[in-house]
Amino acid sequence: MELTELKAKWNEMDSRLSNIEIINKKAVRELTSIKTASAITQLKNTSWYGALSTLFVSAIMIYFFGHNEEIRSIMNPNSIMAIIAVLVLGTAYTLYKALRITKLDVSMPTVDLMVKTNKMRRFLLIERLSSYFIVVALYIAVFCLEGKWIVERGRVLAAALLLVGLCVIVTIVFIVAKRRDQKMLDDIDKNLKELSELD
Repeated sequence: MELTELKAKWNEMDSRLSNIEIINKKAVRELTSIKTASAITQLKNTSWYGALSTLFVSAIMIYFFGHNEEIRSIMNPNSIMAIIAVLVLGTAYTLYKALRITKLDVSMPTVDLMVKTNKMRRFLLIERLSSYFIVVALYIAVFCLEGKWIVERGRVLAAALLLVGLCVIVTIVFIVAKRRDQKMLDDIDKNLKELSELD
């Protein structure tokens, strides 16, 4: 076999290998994009589930306070207003968060998505910490406003136990939400790093 023939065959094999490498790289990129899109969709679905659940619970509670004469005659109007205000603000916030997360799209530049998911991670941490303190502060405020009839009816121990129970429930919800969000964001980060390496 002559040298020119050997070179031609070598160049042909090299060209085929390059094409295979390009095809493999495209396939890996496509698969990673699909996994990233799936993780982002899961994050969106979770945020919308939270927003709609909050909206549903808030609507029921507001209806309950608006149509239950007995509870309005027992509770301080300021307590009811504080609870309704937290429900309305909480619903508005969860809807805002869901809309903000909806803007995440795998078609965006990878670097932009990485910046947005890092911001989202900090955003969710602040949300969890603040919501924990808001719930506990609301309960304490209602307890203080309703203190007179709680003491008169001998419900101090029950109210204190309810506060402890509420703190435990909020803590469990906090931990579960943190783990869930952490896993989703870690999956997105991992896929985005792979995508950035393929760019």
